[in-house]
Amino acid sequence: MKILYVMEKMSCRGGMERIITDKINYLAAHTAHEVTLMTVWHDSVPPAYPFHPDVRHVRLNVPLPPIPGGYMLTLPWALQRFNKQVKRLNPDVTIVFRAVGSFLTALTSWKGRIIYESHQPRQTMNHKWIYRFMERRADAVVCLTKGDALEFPKAKRVEVIHNFTEITPPHPAPLTAKRCIAVGRLCKEKDFMRLLDIWALAIKQHPDWHLDIFGEGEERQSLERRIRELHLDSSVELKGLAENIVEEYIGSSMLIVTSKTEGFSIVIAEAMMCGLPIVSLDCPYGPREVMAEKDEATNGCDCKTGFLVPCRNASSNKLMADCISALTSSPALRKEKGQAALRRATLFRPAPIMAQWLRIFKSILT
Repeated sequence: MKILYVMEKMSCRGGMERIITDKINYLAAHTAHEVTLMTVWHDSVPPAYPFHPDVRHVRLNVPLPPIPGGYMLTLPWALQRFNKQVKRLNPDVTIVFRAVGSFLTALTSWKGRIIYESHQPRQTMNHKWIYRFMERRADAVVCLTKGDALEFPKAKRVEVIHNFTEITPPHPAPLTAKRCIAVGRLCKEKDFMRLLDIWALAIKQHPDWHLDIFGEGEERQSLERRIRELHLDSSVELKGLAENIVEEYIGSSMLIVTSKTEGFSIVIAEAMMCGLPIVSLDCPYGPREVMAEKDEATNGCDCKTGFLVPCRNASSNKLMADCISALTSSPALRKEKGQAALRRATLFRPAPIMAQWLRIFKSILT
């Protein structure tokens, strides 16, 4: 089977780029299928994560003008190159993600089997008309969560397949460090500004605790200013990109997530794999499906693996600060929820997840 993945570029060190790399590497290493990754935009920066030697990387090298909406100027060029390459590759299955890949696939003269993989709640998408077209054009829509799947009622077929994580910690976190961790791109969607406001409340009760934020992005300077404004210089540090994120998880005692939306949240799955309890906003849709068992009723914000805090409640910041304080105050509670997180994390191992993908590939071809 010839399998083609289409991405705009792969140089960003983000969760989406990482999980796509993990998927194509798994297919190349564990199956006899021919796996190709196609990137659209010219990019002088190499891919953020290494590819398996058997993965073919095809670059369309379409220039991306550095102006708002600049991609629209070169889309005709991109479509021409895409058509040429896809006819040459003749894939059995093509998987597309964001707007540009969806646009090219929607307009191409090639008529092969297409899977649209959704990585964000539909209400947050730009260019909704492209996704409406893809909803009808794709042979299957694959969503990361059940909540996201409900947003594609007109699709021919909708499947829910979670992401997986390949991290293998040498041992669970001991949960003794007076340190919390947050991980993600420093962007508005991750809402680390809100995290700082919440931390300013939580730290009043436990001034000996520290928050380390790992990631880079366009919000760094704004976050640095906010840290100074809230007088958090001694308890919060922007650590940049982690050399070994597993070591950072193991050296922490909880993960805090304040995203506005999450397609799945591979960060939560990774932290759970290391035995960390989680304090997360209950945003659409990822955190709840990663953290909570099916139909698990939470007692207020409480769930077995941590705390899920309503994100639009007027008192959400105070609630989240209280949940953080509950964990900082109780080593026994951290241990209880960390052990529950470890047990649940086994659901997000590669083999069962990729078996679901292989079944879909086979079924849409028969």
